[in-house]
Amino acid sequence: MDERQPRINMPALPRRAFGWINRMWVRKTTGLRYSYYRWRHKKNGITMHPSVRIDRKVELYTSSPFWNFHYGGEIILHAGVMLGKGMIVHGYGGRVEVGENSIFGPGVTIYGHGNVTIGRDCLIAMETKIISANHDIPPRSVRINERHDIRKPITIGDDVWLGAGVVILAGVTVGDGCVVGAGSVVTGDLEPYSIAVGNPARVIRKRV
Repeated sequence: MDERQPRINMPALPRRAFGWINRMWVRKTTGLRYSYYRWRHKKNGITMHPSVRIDRKVELYTSSPFWNFHYGGEIILHAGVMLGKGMIVHGYGGRVEVGENSIFGPGVTIYGHGNVTIGRDCLIAMETKIISANHDIPPRSVRINERHDIRKPITIGDDVWLGAGVVILAGVTVGDGCVVGAGSVVTGDLEPYSIAVGNPARVIRKRV
């Protein structure tokens, strides 16, 4: 004997109405969540368009969140920018500017010591690191952490795709339309529409 409960089929009209209500509820609560996170990150030096979307656990600091210094620093997010869950932007007194409609995956990190400029319509995949400062290697008589940062600007053009886990080092310019493969480390400039992979990244061909 089959003891399973009989399946109850919801009529088509109530089912469609329930689906519509559910979609509206999700849209409304998602919009409220984005509004809350925009409000939460409204601080001196941070400018963002009302259409910016910020997910949970995002950190936006114009200086440093853990060292007690406060000087300058600016973060500018233009229309349509999306910041994924857990993204970190620490300005360290530098300027970080992101163009319209650029999208960042979860866990992306940007350090803005030397200034970082990212163009419009970019796709920055999860766990990418964009670090606009470095250290020199001192003689053994000098402690490494006693040396000051060497600050160099990073510029990323429009329509750039950085794959998961890419590292962009200080002083690099990535031209418009470039694609960088997952896990690559970019130590030098990339001409527009280059496709680069590896550590250090090497150009393998051009976009056509």
